[in-house]
Amino acid sequence: MTLDLPPAADEPAVAAERSAAHEAKQQQKQTAAQIFVVAAGVFVAGVVMIFLGKWIGWLTVILCLGIFGAAARDWLKYKRMPE
Repeated sequence: MTLDLPPAADEPAVAAERSAAHEAKQQQKQTAAQIFVVAAGVFVAGVVMIFLGKWIGWLTVILCLGIFGAAARDWLKYKRMPE
C-alpha cells in the first residue's frame, strides 16, 4: 500500500529552475566546443602558412594553442558540473 501525497506547491518552479540551469549548462558546453572547432581550423591554416614560409603562421599557431587550452578548460569545467 502506498501513500499518495499531493505535489508540493513549489514543485513546478523547482523543475523549471532545474531545466533552465541544465539548458544554460548545455549551451555553455556547446559554445566551448564550437570555439574549439573554430580554433582547430585556424590552427590548420597556421600550419599551412608555416609551410608556405609565412612568419604570421607561427603567431597563429601560438594563439590557437592558447585558445585550445581555454576552450578545453571551459568544456571540462561544464562537463564536470552536476546535472
